[in-house]
Amino acid sequence: MIHRHKYKIWDIKYECYLEFDMDTGDWKAHKDDPNKSYTYLELFVLEILGDRFKKLQCTGLKDKKDKLLYEGDIVKYPVLDPDALCEVIWSENCWMCKTKDGKMTGLINFTTDWMPEKMGTIYEKPELLNEKNT
Repeated sequence: MIHRHKYKIWDIKYECYLEFDMDTGDWKAHKDDPNKSYTYLELFVLEILGDRFKKLQCTGLKDKKDKLLYEGDIVKYPVLDPDALCEVIWSENCWMCKTKDGKMTGLINFTTDWMPEKMGTIYEKPELLNEKNT
């Protein structure tokens, strides 16, 4: 769980993630406007005053391909249903997996057979939750 205070930031206007630049301490866009950067304070103010940015917290858990899972990720999670896709959310003081129809279960430390598989995010591929989801 060493990644539990790690974040990604989704820029709703430019539809891209901002990446943290360790050298400058700024958040930088990686498409559309690669030279634009924001200080943490600027992002904080923009997040409070508008709906342009969405801060996504890391769960500290990884999927079967060793990718970190963040809130807003869409995963295939066999605990719910072998084929169901669900969104990773924070609810009831723990990380949960929620299907389109509202079924939920907690994300737990996994065994190999029960590990989720990241399929996309609700920002990059929202249509995934509308496909063959029960």
